[in-house]
Amino acid sequence: MKFQEGYVLEKFKIEKSGKKLGVILRFPKMSDVKDALKLINKLVDENALVIAVKKKTLKEEREWLKSSIKDIKKKKLIFIAVEVNGQYLGNVEIISKPDGMSHVALLSIALDESIRNLGIGERIIKLAMKLAKQHLKTEVLRLGCFKGNSAIKLYKKLGFKKCGYFPKERKRGKIYHDCIIMNKFL
Repeated sequence: MKFQEGYVLEKFKIEKSGKKLGVILRFPKMSDVKDALKLINKLVDENALVIAVKKKTLKEEREWLKSSIKDIKKKKLIFIAVEVNGQYLGNVEIISKPDGMSHVALLSIALDESIRNLGIGERIIKLAMKLAKQHLKTEVLRLGCFKGNSAIKLYKKLGFKKCGYFPKERKRGKIYHDCIIMNKFL
């Protein structure tokens, strides 16, 4: 599959509080930059268990997105954006490691709290794993998540197994978070 900015991979509906929501899983586009910035900064504000601990600038986010799109075109990265009712509310990335470790890829996911625990995370990770296997030739998928992250249950359900542990891997202010490393063989 050739990368095309904004290309729609899947469309489906979910229900939240009795309302139907339209979900689109698609490739990113440069025009997502302001919404992606809003998302990461919201995650920082809520002290979500993600790597970022300080807010990003528009310039930083633009460079990140530009670099991500470049890596997608080079077949080093799978990146899927989540759009709900026309609003960018999350993404998943799977990036290949270089050279002799190119069969290994790293997974990361960021979802706005308004769309967590609705099945979107599971669906987008499954799609990303399928694309990583097909297009990146990924054999081993790895992720790091911080102790206490409610998504650990989902990762286990998807077949990830704990394979490592880094104490005090993340620090925000004076608070440390331990990182759990999980693997899945595709």
